[in-house]
Amino acid sequence: MTWATTTLLLERLRDADHDAWSEFCDRFRPAVVRFVQTLGLGADDAEDAAQEALVTFHRRYRDGHFDRRKGRLSSWLFGIAYRVGLRARARRGQLDVIPAGSSSIWSRIPDRSRSRVEFDRCFEWGVLRECLRRLESEVQPQTMLAFRRLVLDQKSVTEVADELGVTKNTVMVAKFRVLKRIRELRPYLEDVATPGAPDG
Repeated sequence: MTWATTTLLLERLRDADHDAWSEFCDRFRPAVVRFVQTLGLGADDAEDAAQEALVTFHRRYRDGHFDRRKGRLSSWLFGIAYRVGLRARARRGQLDVIPAGSSSIWSRIPDRSRSRVEFDRCFEWGVLRECLRRLESEVQPQTMLAFRRLVLDQKSVTEVADELGVTKNTVMVAKFRVLKRIRELRPYLEDVATPGAPDG
């Protein structure tokens, strides 16, 4: 499978490459959807908010507002997704209801620092998801299944070996191979740049 690193993908986005936009959405939309749901949005609203966040990022990126030398892609995506998510909540009236015992509307707004932690988790999940998607075409199906059962489903080595009819050593080798490849792929699927840029 041929694929673009995130750096190359961003370069292609600047040139209004339609295929690059589709690939960018495929790569990052699931993580953004997952994040805005943590802000309290339902499934349909989360899908709409994620699309709005990605379109906003794309527009600002093409207008020159995002500089990878000054910050990471995840920081900029977070800032945009957080604001879009809050606006979506406001449109649904979710910021207008003050809970019993509270004297301030601010208690209804998700804390930005906690939300950043949630976004980072969602972003890491998205990177892992993309790594595994790439690996589907590189390793044997049984190797991937053994990894998923052992690491993602948290089954024991013995359980996985019995389920797949292989030795425990085979299961451990599968885990080692997939983890090694994930570590190799990860830097190319993230956008590593100098930290310290303002969010969004």
